[in-house]
Amino acid sequence: MSNELLFGIEVLVTLSLVLLANRLGQIWLVALMAVMLVLMNIFVLKQMDLFGMQLTGGNVLYAATFLASDLLAEHWGKREAYRAVRVGFGASVCLVILGLLVIQFQPNTLDSSGGGIPPDEALKTLLTPSWRIVGASMFTYLVVQHLDVWIFTSVRRLTGERLLWLRTSASTIVSQ
Repeated sequence: MSNELLFGIEVLVTLSLVLLANRLGQIWLVALMAVMLVLMNIFVLKQMDLFGMQLTGGNVLYAATFLASDLLAEHWGKREAYRAVRVGFGASVCLVILGLLVIQFQPNTLDSSGGGIPPDEALKTLLTPSWRIVGASMFTYLVVQHLDVWIFTSVRRLTGERLLWLRTSASTIVSQ
């Protein structure tokens, strides 16, 4: 299966999950944002070529967090959208801290985290962050998500209940 086809499937699945979480309620949408942030920190390790560009496995999830925060701002207000951004950031911090801690344990003979390579090495590769990438990624996430929510709610203040497409598009385009 081509990368482009898989990308299309990933987009459909991810956006469907965001819409389902929105339908289930605020807590589900906040939880999904946190899960997506944790997964982005893992999926960034997967590098691929798509449409002639080099991308990572976390790109679709990153874009989906903008839709999720817009939905939170639309239905539950700016304060809740900002809170979800901070919850996702906190989940990422937990992944980094706890990941660094757990890889310090000495594996026993039953350890199967290696997947055919020396035991424990795969888990160490997965959970040992590149501080430059993680720091830049987490800082960027906080800045652009707050910008997205601010733009979304500012446009909403100007347009009222109308033109949802405009506030969603404007906030996401500028934030991206």
